[in-house]
Amino acid sequence: MPPSASCIDFQDMTNAPTSSSPLRLLLFGATGMVGSAVLSELLADDGVMAVRSVGRKSCGVEHPKFDEVLLPDLFDIATWRIG
Repeated sequence: MPPSASCIDFQDMTNAPTSSSPLRLLLFGATGMVGSAVLSELLADDGVMAVRSVGRKSCGVEHPKFDEVLLPDLFDIATWRIG
């Protein structure tokens, strides 16, 4: 990669993007092993204001910062009821 290219060096996070406002995140896969662990970490993080999960089934988590959108068939747009 040319030296002028902009990228994040994950070994040195001093050049990572920062934000002073709390994050609102969209999470896919919260019912899986990795996704459920990510969800737990996000809900415990004070820098995260809200997490919305999109999935086929409920992950069973209740938390003030968390809500979920259930789409039993992600390919059937008629079943999408968001809001």
